[in-house]
Amino acid sequence: MNLTSPYLSLVKVLSDVTADIEEKSICAENDKKQEKNNQKQNENIKEKTSRPGKGSNSADGFEFDMSDESIVVGWKGTKKQRSVELPAFSPSGVRVTSIAEGVFANSTDLAKIIIPEGIVAIGKGAFLNCSSLGSVVLPGTLKSIGDEAFKGCVSLKNITLGATLDQLGKSAFSECTLLKKVTFAPGSVLTYIPSLCFFECESLREIKWPAALQEIKEGAFRVCTSLESLSLPSSLERIGYSAFRGCVHLKSVHIPEGVDSIAEFAFAECSALDKVELPENIISLEGGIFSGCSKLRSVKLSSRLRQIGFSAFSGCVALGNLSFPASLSAIGVRAFCDCVGLKKVDLSRCKLSILEQEVFSGCTGLHDIYLPFCLREIYKACFKGCSDLYAVEIPGEVVSLGERCFENCRKLNEIDLSLVQ
Repeated sequence: MNLTSPYLSLVKVLSDVTADIEEKSICAENDKKQEKNNQKQNENIKEKTSRPGKGSNSADGFEFDMSDESIVVGWKGTKKQRSVELPAFSPSGVRVTSIAEGVFANSTDLAKIIIPEGIVAIGKGAFLNCSSLGSVVLPGTLKSIGDEAFKGCVSLKNITLGATLDQLGKSAFSECTLLKKVTFAPGSVLTYIPSLCFFECESLREIKWPAALQEIKEGAFRVCTSLESLSLPSSLERIGYSAFRGCVHLKSVHIPEGVDSIAEFAFAECSALDKVELPENIISLEGGIFSGCSKLRSVKLSSRLRQIGFSAFSGCVALGNLSFPASLSAIGVRAFCDCVGLKKVDLSRCKLSILEQEVFSGCTGLHDIYLPFCLREIYKACFKGCSDLYAVEIPGEVVSLGERCFENCRKLNEIDLSLVQ
């Protein structure tokens, strides 16, 4: 047989091709196996790195934001569940940092909530009207509490707010009627108490103030009827509209020297308030600031005071003699109306050119009044009903006496106009 036959050469070529195909097939199969093994290893690594560490809370029962798993947006627990501990991680291992708006709102049987470290924000109304909530553990990492976050939590008795908190929302704890004590942690960076924050917290007795506090805003402690004394921090600069209005058991207030602004009705209707010393920085007393403070006996006015606003002391029936500073240039309508205990008013050193209407009306105990020489106008009913007033000397610069200016001044025997040109 001829070994160099072309048939043998063809067989050899076919054999080589078959072997090559088998080799490639085996390689491809091995590659697939290796790819599967690599994929499995990667999945195992991913699972290990994303799984919460030992001791982390389960995320069962909570819903997370689809685009940002760090935010808890819902709770699947029953309305009758008594205790809840928020997870520190989402199911995929993302650390939880925020509680969204209204997550637990109206969960009326919820009695205890534990919020883990790492949470930095609690959203608007997150625990609104959780009427059984008596225990709240807030983390030291918390920076923000939204509007009405704990409003209406009528079983809450104490709250401690951490040093990192720098944003506190309006009405955050309003209507928490059993809240007795509020503590801001040492080193607190919070600079303000927001509007209506503790409105109608009727049991509130003790406040440990933020060290950096600069402003108490509108109605922040309005109708906190159990407050008896206030020692405000030295950092404070401004007290807002009706901030402590209606605190009917408030007896004493220490207002630090740094305060330069007290807004209208700030202490109105504090019917137990006995004595007030105003800092030298106060150059204007706004309208109604102490109106209705029926037991207020003594007020020390700033020597720099320029203005007393409308109804500032109206209805302060126990108010005795006041020393008016020479800097005073304006007294508002009804500023001392119905101050029946006021016996003597000496305005002779003041810079007043006008006495507004009804400034001293109803001051039935007023016996002596000394008017400044620069006075030019006395408006209507200014001294109406001052039934104990017996003599008045009208300064020479006066050009106008309002109607009913001395109406019902039954003991008034003499109005001296001898100085009037």
